Amino acid sequence: MALLLSRLQVSAAIVFVLTLLGAGPAWAQQNLRQQTCSRDQTATVQPDAAAWLGGILALNIPGTGGYGCGKPEGSMQSYEAIRWILDLLNKKNERIQTEFVNDYYVPGIPLGLKMKNYCLNDMSALAAVADIFPELGGDDASCSSLQNNFTLGIVGASTSGSSMVVSDSTKPFDIPVVSYEATTSQLTTPGMYTNFMRTISPDGPLIQVIVDVLEKMNWDRVIIVYDSGAYGYSAFTELHAQLVAKGICLTTGIMIEEEDLSSTSAVMGRVLSASAADSNQGLSGVVFFGSPSYAQELLKAGNSRLPDAGLLQWLFVDFPLYAQFEAASIYQRGIISISAGSRFIVEFEDHWVRIDENNPSPENPWFQEWFESTYSCVFGASLGQRDCSTIFPGNDEFEREAKKRAQYQQDQYVEGAVMAVFTYARALRTAQMTKCGAVSGMCQALRDMSREDFYENYLKKVNFTFSTTERVPSLASANILPYNAPKHLSFTQEGDIESPSYFIWNYNNVNTGVGQNTFAFRRVGTYISNRLNLDLSALAMYDAARQVRLDPIPPSKKKKKKKKKKKKKKKKKKKKK
Repeated sequence: MALLLSRLQVSAAIVFVLTLLGAGPAWAQQNLRQQTCSRDQTATVQPDAAAWLGGILALNIPGTGGYGCGKPEGSMQSYEAIRWILDLLNKKNERIQTEFVNDYYVPGIPLGLKMKNYCLNDMSALAAVADIFPELGGDDASCSSLQNNFTLGIVGASTSGSSMVVSDSTKPFDIPVVSYEATTSQLTTPGMYTNFMRTISPDGPLIQVIVDVLEKMNWDRVIIVYDSGAYGYSAFTELHAQLVAKGICLTTGIMIEEEDLSSTSAVMGRVLSASAADSNQGLSGVVFFGSPSYAQELLKAGNSRLPDAGLLQWLFVDFPLYAQFEAASIYQRGIISISAGSRFIVEFEDHWVRIDENNPSPENPWFQEWFESTYSCVFGASLGQRDCSTIFPGNDEFEREAKKRAQYQQDQYVEGAVMAVFTYARALRTAQMTKCGAVSGMCQALRDMSREDFYENYLKKVNFTFSTTERVPSLASANILPYNAPKHLSFTQEGDIESPSYFIWNYNNVNTGVGQNTFAFRRVGTYISNRLNLDLSALAMYDAARQVRLDPIPPSKKKKKKKKKKKKKKKKKKKKK
């Protein structure tokens, strides 16, 4: 804990000195204090719980200058999925679907979450550790009103870089860190972050999937745009190596600072210049590794530079499938997104579409802000503003729910978030049954369990197939495409989830035979059990004006120079005299 405290103290001292010298804004010290002790970005899920998880998740980007919280960004669905599954696991003496349950999922022990929205600020993430585990340092407990009532470990963080920071600071205390969003291969390097596990498919196999997709589409020349952080740089390095091995030419690599959204227009210009310099025949393939907000701003920049930018075709990693585009925006047509496979959870959709945006749960104080940002509306709108209450109109809740279902798209982090909770819940269930026998609740042997014992002998050894015991029929079903088998949850020795899978999405208006052929993200491929299935007939790309579908999809190849035909000189025959 000394290392954690020293980092906080040094940073606080720097801000304090700069403020005194006039080298920083007057509010800088206040914002640091807000990050370390304020309850503004904190919530408690299931407040009557007997065992806890610590949530260190980012639902906003950093504020101006890196202090406080800026606009909403992050998977709101995944946070709601955590709330939903905790509520489900804590039900007892009632019927769930067709099963009657007479106890909590963990016998006698309801689970809760102490949530900290760290707004993608690593300092705030470290402060959250001290907040969630006040016993790690004496004075830090004074910042928190939360009691450390049997806190099992951390769910988070939301990026690879933040997960490294959190895992590194908690490793000496055997505090587990389970992330459903951090994907960089570095996190599961043997001997490095030994307290880290993840429930999302990692970057290692993902890079192979990207290369396989590029080969299928006949892209043998690509541009890569990547963030300078741990995730982006690692992904760029790994992809570059595999491109070389496959004989695919990386024409240009463009590094970005994803926090600087004002740079997207200039970056788009650099990509266009690189494409022009390569003299591609009609199309340049571009692969992007970076944040969702930067990706969406890039598309806005491309929309303003049509038709020139229309010669670029984009492959994004983890583009937000729930993204809402402006009515005049067409540049997104044809983009491809590859993301971790996420089994569709029918029961969560029911929860999501029934959230009342006008009066959300106090367990989610960020929902309305997210809703306003996503749908460009205002609650309690004034004249000339779009009223959020009109986004899903209807005469009753059933009409409004139907409209939400029509637009619903489960994002790629929902299943991982549910699996992160189940990882802890299943481990605690096994520990409770082992140490307490037939006695329900928290016996003394369970209370005396060390963090090392819990992590090494229960959490890392989670290995089960979902059944009706887990209370989620769609996860126990063998009829959910494309898996056709119940969900199985287990981990490698390094902490990666077993059997990673990936989905390939395409934003198109291809008529699938179901509903209208409007533009939407449609799944066009899967990577399951080390096998790629990509339906090129369902994948659509569009012309430079983004109006006409190109059939077949064009390759990304260097334009071949036409060879000049040499004129043969005719020899003149000399006339004999």
